[in-house]
Amino acid sequence: MSGDWERYSKRNCPVCFGARNDCRRDKRTNIVRCRYRGATSPRYYYLRDDSLGFGMYQLIEDREAWSKEQRQLSEFEKEQRRLADLEIKRQREEAIPQGSASRRAAQYANSLSIEERALAESEIRFADRQIRKILDQLWLWPSHLEKLRKRFSVLGLEAKKIDELIKEADCKSVHQWQGLDIPVSDLFPGVRLGGKSLLIQGDGILIPIKNEEGLYIGLQLRLDRPTEGKKYVWLAGERKRAKRPSSKLRTGELPMALNFPSHNWNDIDTIGLAEGVGFKGYLAAHRLNIPFISASGGHFYKSPKLLRHYLDFLGCNKSTQIVLFADAGSIKNKSTLSIYKNTIALIESWGYKVKIGWWNQVEKSVGDIDEIDQDKLKEIEYLSWNEFIAKGNQEIREALNLINRIDRTATELKRIEKKLKREQQRQERSEREKILAELTPDEYSRKQYQEYRKLKDFNGKIDITVHEIRLPDLISRWNMRGILVPKSEKGTGKTYRFNELKDRALELGMKIVSFVPRRGLAREQAAKMKMNYIDQEGFFKTETYTEERKVEHRQINLLGEEEITYTIETVTRHRLVTVENAIEADTIVLCYDSIHKLRGWDFSNTLIFLDELETGIKHLTTSSTLADKRGEVMTHFEQFINEALSNGGGVVATDADASNIAVNYLHRLAPFAKITKVLNTHPTPAPWDIDLYRGRKHKKKVINEIIDAIASNQKIAIAMDSQSDARAIFAELKEKFPHLADSFKVLDSEAAETKQCKEFIQDINGQLLR
Repeated sequence: MSGDWERYSKRNCPVCFGARNDCRRDKRTNIVRCRYRGATSPRYYYLRDDSLGFGMYQLIEDREAWSKEQRQLSEFEKEQRRLADLEIKRQREEAIPQGSASRRAAQYANSLSIEERALAESEIRFADRQIRKILDQLWLWPSHLEKLRKRFSVLGLEAKKIDELIKEADCKSVHQWQGLDIPVSDLFPGVRLGGKSLLIQGDGILIPIKNEEGLYIGLQLRLDRPTEGKKYVWLAGERKRAKRPSSKLRTGELPMALNFPSHNWNDIDTIGLAEGVGFKGYLAAHRLNIPFISASGGHFYKSPKLLRHYLDFLGCNKSTQIVLFADAGSIKNKSTLSIYKNTIALIESWGYKVKIGWWNQVEKSVGDIDEIDQDKLKEIEYLSWNEFIAKGNQEIREALNLINRIDRTATELKRIEKKLKREQQRQERSEREKILAELTPDEYSRKQYQEYRKLKDFNGKIDITVHEIRLPDLISRWNMRGILVPKSEKGTGKTYRFNELKDRALELGMKIVSFVPRRGLAREQAAKMKMNYIDQEGFFKTETYTEERKVEHRQINLLGEEEITYTIETVTRHRLVTVENAIEADTIVLCYDSIHKLRGWDFSNTLIFLDELETGIKHLTTSSTLADKRGEVMTHFEQFINEALSNGGGVVATDADASNIAVNYLHRLAPFAKITKVLNTHPTPAPWDIDLYRGRKHKKKVINEIIDAIASNQKIAIAMDSQSDARAIFAELKEKFPHLADSFKVLDSEAAETKQCKEFIQDINGQLLR
């Protein structure tokens, strides 16, 4: 047979003389491996037992000759001997016919030079020592032990035997960044610099991988919580290292596991292949009583040298049946089928035949070879590649036909449902129109108003109802978790309570993010509440400063004349100054339009403020400034809200006109979050005197009243819905009162980013009193 191993048969083992029939000789070293414990051959010298229980025996004359030669040979002679061995090896390879399957097999099996092979064996010994050193310091947690017991129960063995098999697998539990009492070499993958801890991504189970000698050649981690869909991961060294240790062997191949059954497997006629180096191959070997070779992801063809080495060790020949036990559902996966096809092509190029185990595993729910019951195990068919594909195609066609029938039925049901719904809506509309037709104009208007209020009302379950001129304390009524919606009229202290919640959240170590619909409101809020601010110009923080203010006093003296006096007062102001990166701050105010600048921000343990909730939602859904990026902004907004509420944060949404529509929208973003609704029924404490004019016919009258007010030294504010009209009045006033031109300010989209406008918005009350 080809390869590195020669299997003895017909009772011709020179050590036990046929007492065992699984004895073999390593053609590289001429060492005989025999499991017979009573071997007493006078011609052979016992070296030691390997990890599989084989005794290792060397001819006494070989042993003595080797020892003598080693003592006598000079370094030059040793090198000459090594080169001579390489030449003999080369001649043997050339004697094999070019292009034959045996030739290709030899190329795979003997592609390493003697020196490279020695280095590879040295590396395996190193890996085995380090892995055992790591595993000896760990243990299997009770939770993991129960999971493994449940998984191993498929073997149908008693509990004691299952525990023995679990112990034999030598799997151990690990924490993220697992510490080690005894340092190991940091040249081994998965070990951090210094060797005192492991580079582990999360809690899980370490699974050691054995080769044909029972030596550990690699470690794989089974994560309790898969990251990015990956449940099993290879260990690797730290990225900052120049030469990062890898789980790959010296050959550049990933380790594969060779699993042996517990019972007698001397006369091997079948070898199994299973996907994954975890527990699947280990369990399958014990279930089917055959050796199993396992590869991560089923990529056998990516480790051809090791695969060939395992097949040679197992005594594989042309009569041996090699079976690939395909995973359930793989027949539907094109990438998995491609992997299987490459593996089969490689093995068959060596002159072997590969079959595929089939138990109708079209769907993943059927179960893999380590999961199916004993009845299915007995019904396994062994198919060729073409038969496997044909079976899969037949099952898929039947499944698709069933799915099409279900889809057609579902489509018909939807069509009937839509038809019934349209009919129901038509009847309701007809009845509604009939009722409205009988109403007088006043009754009709009242009816429309009631329907509008029904949508806009803040009703349903109200958690806290008060009737106070100032909104009461909210800190004692809310635990900073879930959604808080206080509805209270303008001027009742919402902003003040808002600031209290902010200070309390900062004391608790939370971060604050406030979303507002307008840049002016954002600047005012940032300055007033001492928070950081983000806009299209960059990042800003709030700075407090003092300035002197000249205050004018007017009074009538005894002669009836008006006297004007002035006093100087020191006042505290707040302003925004540019900083390098406010995204690292604990507090941030920004507009919805700039929400994308918070990508990467960690919203766990964050309190989110939504000031002017109704206006904010209207801005999100209808604003022209978001026309080109509305989908992106709304996606970020909904993601941030959900992330904060899912990770120990809260949301405070304030508005004097808060409605069920806005509250329901927030609830839909995080259905699991508790909503606390607070209603203050007290009206606005000090309503303003406002004159409201509609229509062009009043324009001249309004302008005259403005001019009269300014002439009589009144301070007035004019709110307009037309930018062009505002600019026209602004120009007219500057012309009428040139000496007061610097006192007139127009605040619109054009002026919003000017320095004068920004200073005004940051301190509106102070600016108006000047």
